Amino acid sequence: MRLQTVVLVGVMLLVCPTGRTQTKSLGDVAGSIKLNPEAIVEKNGVVVDSGAGDETDGELLGGVLAGCSAVADQLGELVEQARNTTLLRDDPILARMEESARELEREVQEIYLLRLGDGFSEPLGEALEAADICGAAGATVREDINLNNSTFTKSNAEIVRCRRQMGQARERLATVVKTPGRITSGSTTQSSSETPPTDDEIIAARCGSERSKGPDAVDACRQRQYLSQAAMASRNADNEMLDPGVFADIRRVCLELYPRDFVGRDNCEQSRMTESRLENE
Repeated sequence: MRLQTVVLVGVMLLVCPTGRTQTKSLGDVAGSIKLNPEAIVEKNGVVVDSGAGDETDGELLGGVLAGCSAVADQLGELVEQARNTTLLRDDPILARMEESARELEREVQEIYLLRLGDGFSEPLGEALEAADICGAAGATVREDINLNNSTFTKSNAEIVRCRRQMGQARERLATVVKTPGRITSGSTTQSSSETPPTDDEIIAARCGSERSKGPDAVDACRQRQYLSQAAMASRNADNEMLDPGVFADIRRVCLELYPRDFVGRDNCEQSRMTESRLENE
């Protein structure tokens, strides 16, 4: 019996390496792994070779910025609604605001993960600045909620600044991506030869994602879109007290930034036109 035990122990020592040997093997393997500092990290954590080209970089940054802008716009609408409503401590809008603020903070983290080519250094710089501003804005909204600050004055100011900076980042990206005959909006590219969608089709597509929340949410979304559409239709250089060239430039930029969202385009025009008037005072 004792002989069998000795034999078994000997076999175990031969088959199983010691902890020291295992550590050395792992070290050898780890030393053989080479990281690629030029890799591009996509939104869902997929690593793409940097040789994918400028088009991939543009679509990647555009998609991340589009997602951040959508959440920032949603949070801005909620903050504006809260400022114009008498809120109780357990009002459902506060829970929606807090979740939207956290979602914005999560979305902007994707910007910090981006690794793009040198040609996109300027729009990426704008995007990183927007990430700092928007991350702070989300934190401020949650702080105001915790402090039961019903005016949300600071939150509103920071969200407005966040949305403006996101718009500037997307505008800068649009100047870098110069593919004739094509418009890049987020990660979607539309050929100029295609028939542009009607306003009704744009609104139907924009509000389609609200169906999971029920018919009332879809109707509310459509109403906001049509109201913004009407507001823009009644807007002109005279009643906005702007130079016609400045007015046209702002309208063009906002159309490029929000080609399929009348609410976003309306907010963009209001913000930029107000800023332009203040600069001229």
